[in-house]
Amino acid sequence: MIMRLCSPTLDDGGLDAALSEQFGRAPFFTLVDTETQAVEVVPNEDFGHEEEECNPLRCLERERIDLVVCQGLGQRAVTQLSEAGIPFFITWKSDVRAILAAHREGRLGAIASED
Repeated sequence: MIMRLCSPTLDDGGLDAALSEQFGRAPFFTLVDTETQAVEVVPNEDFGHEEEECNPLRCLERERIDLVVCQGLGQRAVTQLSEAGIPFFITWKSDVRAILAAHREGRLGAIASED
């Protein structure tokens, strides 16, 4: 299934970008088309805001996102993603390339914990 995956990342390194442990506090969001492996990096404009004022989906409003894959989500992020109709998975993968590989192999699920 062709998808556009979104992962919160610590840097703008494309497929090699390291995942951020927190969705809303990530400095970047890395978007990947699972068919073409085209990468787009979107800076998190709310990166410096206080936790209660953070709205990371604001900078992703114009992006088509089929799935968020990340290492951690707070309750606010869960609520925001759910209200936006964007499904999400939690993973222990360390970078975007590993998430893409797990997706290709059909190993990306509600909890993807193998390395």
